[in-house]
Amino acid sequence: MEKPLCAVGLCPEMAILPAGDVELVGLGPAGRPLLVGVEFKTVPDVLACVRSGRFAEQARKMQGRYEVRWLLVEGEWQTGATGLLEVREKRGFKERGHYTYQEVAAYVLTMAQRGGVLLWRTRDRAETVAWLRSLYWWWTSKEFEEHRAHLNWYTPPYTPENPMDMVEPTMAVKVAAALLSQGPTVDVNGERARAVGTHFGSVRAMMDADIKAWLEVDGIGPKIAKRVVEVMR
Repeated sequence: MEKPLCAVGLCPEMAILPAGDVELVGLGPAGRPLLVGVEFKTVPDVLACVRSGRFAEQARKMQGRYEVRWLLVEGEWQTGATGLLEVREKRGFKERGHYTYQEVAAYVLTMAQRGGVLLWRTRDRAETVAWLRSLYWWWTSKEFEEHRAHLNWYTPPYTPENPMDMVEPTMAVKVAAALLSQGPTVDVNGERARAVGTHFGSVRAMMDADIKAWLEVDGIGPKIAKRVVEVMR
C-alpha cells in the first residue's frame, strides 16, 4: 500500500514491525506519544485465521506493543440463504470453505470483546487507504482532549400521548426532554417534558426559572428541580 498511501499525501516509512502491519504515533492524553497498531487482512485471511487461531497470537503481540489496536478487514462478505458466509469475488458473492456467517461473526466479536482489538471493515483497497489516512489524521491533527464528539448529549424523541399525533413538539418541549434525560431520572414517555414546555412556554423562560418556579410544574419534585437548575447554571 506504499504507493496508494503516498498518492493521498501519507508516505509511510517501510520497516519490519514486531507486531501488526501499520504503526503510527498519535497524540495521546496530555500530549504524550501513543502507539497505534493496525493488523491488515483480507476476508480470505480472516477466514483462514478462524480455524487456525493464527490471529490470536498476532493480537497478543500487538497488545504488548500498542495501546490502541485495530483489525482492518478488506473485502465484502454476506450471509447466504443457507447461513453460510459468502465472499464477493469478480463474478459476485460465492461461498468460501463452508464457513457459516455466525461462526465468522462470533470469531471477530470475540477478538473485539475479549481480545481488545477494534474492528473496521473496508470494501476495497481505495477505501482501505482512505481509512488509514483518516486514522492518521484523527491521531495527529489535534490534541486528544479536543476530540469531543462523544460528549454531545442525546435528546430522546418526544413521545406524544396519542401515537397517531405526529405534531412536531415545540423547542421548549425538546429542551425540556434533554434536561430531564440527564442524571438518574429519565423522562421516558415525554409527559413531563410536555408539562414543562407548556408551563414555561419558551426556552428563555425555562432557563431563567429558579427552583421555586420549576416546582410549580406538575410532576417536578425538589430533586429534579434542583438538578435541572444546577445543569442550566
